[in-house]
Amino acid sequence: MPEYFFKARNQVGELTEGTRTASNPDNLANELMEQGLVPVSISSAFALSVLKLTL
Repeated sequence: MPEYFFKARNQVGELTEGTRTASNPDNLANELMEQGLVPVSISSAFALSVLKLTL
């Protein structure tokens, strides 16, 4: 399964960041919401690592 980088807010509005594996971004968003987090952004961790290498 691909790895995704996410940013989400908890119930008091604090920002949480991390990486997780999921079959697709929608499934990751559902997982985050089940944990009481509101997804702000979800992106492919692979794409972000390639960008960092090319900069």
